[in-house]
Amino acid sequence: MPHLLLDLGLFGLLTSTISALLALFGLVRFLQGGQGGEAATASRPSTASPPVSLLKPLDGDEPSLEAHLESFFRQEYPQFEILF
Repeated sequence: MPHLLLDLGLFGLLTSTISALLALFGLVRFLQGGQGGEAATASRPSTASPPVSLLKPLDGDEPSLEAHLESFFRQEYPQFEILF
């Protein structure tokens, strides 16, 4: 029984040390600006915008509904969808 408790304690020490080292590694990469991941984002232009979804709940006849809905369609965004 004493060996089992010692083994469990050593296992816990080992796993917590590994976890602390991984957290430290992540912190260092974060503080350096994540230089490893820049290659993937460098090929995409900085002005690229992700596609978005606009949600517009409708309930009955609202005043100026047509003008409000028209503003959704007149926006200048590269890729979007409107869900009513």
